[in-house]
Amino acid sequence: MNWTKRLMLTGGLLCVILLLTATFAAAEDPGKSIAQRVLKLEQFVTDIQGVFTGQQQDIDSIHTTNQQQTAEITEIKRLLAEQQELTASLQSKVNNDVAALQQQLAEQQGITGGLQAQISELQARISQLEKPNVPVEKHRVSGTMVDVNGKTFFSGFELISSNGTHYPRTTGNTETGAFTFEQIPNGTYDVHFYYNGYKVDSPKQITINGSDITDLQVKLSVPTFTVSGKATFADGTAMAHQGISLIDPHNIGGYWQGTNEQGEFTISGIAPGEYTLQIGQSNGAVAQTTIRVTDSDLTGVELKSDSNKPQLNVQGEVTLENELIANATVRLMDRGGYYGDMTNAQGAYNIAVREAGSYPLVVAEQGYKFGYKSNLTVTNGTPTIADIVMAEGGIIDGRIQRADGSGIPNVSAKVLDGSGNMINRIYTNNNGTYQLNAPAGSYTLLIEADGRQPIDETLNVTPGQTITRDFTL
Repeated sequence: MNWTKRLMLTGGLLCVILLLTATFAAAEDPGKSIAQRVLKLEQFVTDIQGVFTGQQQDIDSIHTTNQQQTAEITEIKRLLAEQQELTASLQSKVNNDVAALQQQLAEQQGITGGLQAQISELQARISQLEKPNVPVEKHRVSGTMVDVNGKTFFSGFELISSNGTHYPRTTGNTETGAFTFEQIPNGTYDVHFYYNGYKVDSPKQITINGSDITDLQVKLSVPTFTVSGKATFADGTAMAHQGISLIDPHNIGGYWQGTNEQGEFTISGIAPGEYTLQIGQSNGAVAQTTIRVTDSDLTGVELKSDSNKPQLNVQGEVTLENELIANATVRLMDRGGYYGDMTNAQGAYNIAVREAGSYPLVVAEQGYKFGYKSNLTVTNGTPTIADIVMAEGGIIDGRIQRADGSGIPNVSAKVLDGSGNMINRIYTNNNGTYQLNAPAGSYTLLIEADGRQPIDETLNVTPGQTITRDFTL
């Protein structure tokens, strides 16, 4: 029962009570006539009805107010639900924005760290340039390489300064294991081999402080062995004067002793492991075979081409400062690969070529020494003569990686001159690293990978300096 019905019932009861009361009162006043009593009673009832009419109006007003308040409460609840939904949406957006900003901040901090390192290096160079009358003190480091048993061997290694600058060897001897580093500033350097399996036993670091270091013995932590055999064409004739690469599954390997006039080769200083032995590069090999070095020398290895002996030859001499250079690797770049040879003791080389054409001819010594001919025309008939004069250049190195940080192998890194001629080219190893030489000057570094957009960057190569460029594809 609502309040209105309750009040009306109460009003009716009151009327009855009042009527009874009036009747009783009339009985108590017998002097008045019936008409007077009735008139008085009617007036009393009229007054009572007026009172109840006012109460009914008040009740209606209260009921209307209650409806309005209920509607207002419903609207407030709706608005509150909307505000709660909007607040949750805004909170989610804020959380996403904060996470994105935190990621951007981390990336910017990484970039800032790299820029700060470059700024420090530039400031150091500027400091040196501002003191032209005070030359940087540089020294010579020389010695021999031996394996864990003290046996002489030869392999590529470098010195790495505390600020990350790489200093490759200036000279090396494949027979005696002797090496030299020239123009090395004072400082502390890590001794680091290029190839997996060739870990340093001692010394892991050297310090240059005011004088040359001589008779330094760099010792490996593993034994080394010799691999020997013969390289032939499909018709059985010797593959003379061909540079041989020894590549393990984890890195690009290196260029080793070439074949002699009879196609015979001997490669010393090989750590235990499985290797690919090849002439040319993996994506354009002239001849290739797999070998496994265990605990003894490996002899009688056959390296055979699937083609017959080529009829074209490129011959010449390699000189540096008017001196003939022995054991220099000479490469005639072909599509995806190369033809190669190593200079003999008289600095001469002889490269057999399959077909006539125009080729870049490159010779790169360990270190900054470099020589090239961008477009060498090879024709049928008489041998093509190409003498190369080497000069001090610079090194470009770095790493090509995916977004997750893993290295990308077999990515082409080219150095092009202002006319677009290729000066040098190399492919990244399984870790995504690369290193190639270039003469002093301004060049374009072109990075090309299958299925990815090429990247090019203009670089100024300075004699005796290393430029490091990393890329994410």
